[in-house]
Amino acid sequence: MKMIKEYYRLDDLKESFDFSLSDIDYLVAESKIKFCLFSKSTNVIIGGWRKGKFVGFGQANYSGLISLTSKEQTELFEKNKLNLTQSNILQKEKLVSYKASYPFNVTTPNTVIEEWNEKELTDIEWEHLPFRFYPEERKSNLKMFEGLVEQLGAIAEVKTTGKYSGDSIPNPLVTVKNELFFHWKSFSLNDVCILADEIIKAQQVTGIIQNEVIEEPKVKLSTTTVHKEIKTRTDDFNDLLIEIIRANPKKTAKIYWRIIEEESSELEGCRVFDKNNLIRAISENDSIEWVDKKSRPRKSISFGSFSNRVSRMKKLIFDD
Repeated sequence: MKMIKEYYRLDDLKESFDFSLSDIDYLVAESKIKFCLFSKSTNVIIGGWRKGKFVGFGQANYSGLISLTSKEQTELFEKNKLNLTQSNILQKEKLVSYKASYPFNVTTPNTVIEEWNEKELTDIEWEHLPFRFYPEERKSNLKMFEGLVEQLGAIAEVKTTGKYSGDSIPNPLVTVKNELFFHWKSFSLNDVCILADEIIKAQQVTGIIQNEVIEEPKVKLSTTTVHKEIKTRTDDFNDLLIEIIRANPKKTAKIYWRIIEEESSELEGCRVFDKNNLIRAISENDSIEWVDKKSRPRKSISFGSFSNRVSRMKKLIFDD
C-alpha cells in the first residue's frame, strides 16, 4: 500500500495517482485546485496586513510549504519560473529560531515593513502566517553611485580652483544611509506541491477513480450550513454579509456598513467576521473594494448596492 503523505510533488501525481500532463494543465488553467510550493530553509519576517501594508511580528527560519495565489500558480506553470518576495506559511510548526524583537537598524516605516508589532509566536493564533523573505539591509547602489559622482566632482573642483565651494567633500559611505530591500526567491515546477485534500478534489474534477483512495478529511460545517441551508446562488461577499447579519440580526444597513469599515481597518487574520480577508479597503468614494476567496478582485460595492444586498440576505435568512 502506498504511503499516505501530507503533500505530494508533481511527479507523484503522475506516478502514484495516474494524472496525465493534460489533466494537470486543465486543473491549473481552470483554477480547480490549489497548488503550493516547498521553500528550502530560509529566514523570514512573520507579520500581517493592515490596509495593504505589511506589519512585522517577528523573525524566524522556515523550511516547508508556502501558498500560491491563482495568478502566481498560472504564471509558474506557464513560465516554469516564479519570483516571490512574500507568501503565507502553511506549516507553522516548522518555524524555528523565532524572535519577536525588531532585527534591523533601519527604522519603520520603510519600503518593506510599515511598522513592527512585536508578538510571540504562541500569541499568533492563525493557522497560516503571512510572511516576507528576510530583506537586505544595505546602502542603495544607485545612491552610492550618485554620491560617488558628487564626490569626484568635488575633488575635481578642488584640483581646479584649489578649494571646494561646499562645506566638505561628500563621502557617500557616510551620507548614504542603509535601507531595507526586498529579497526575491525563485521557484520552478520542481518546487510545486499539492496537499492531500487537494488531490481528492482533483480526482473528483477529473473523474479519476483510484484503487487506493486517500481518506477524505472530515469537513467542519460553517455557521451558514449549521443555521440554515441557503440554496440560492450567492457570492463570497454575501456569505460574509450573512455571517454579520446572523450575529447582529436587528441592525440596519448603516450599522452593517460600519462593521465592514471596522473589519477593513483590522489586520488580516485578526478580523472577527472576515476570516478570508475579502475586504481590501473602503475607497474615497465610499465603495467597498473586495476580492473573492481566490484573491481575484471583484466589482466594488457602493452603499446603495450594499443596502440591496442586505435586504436580499435578510430575506434569505429569515423568510421561510
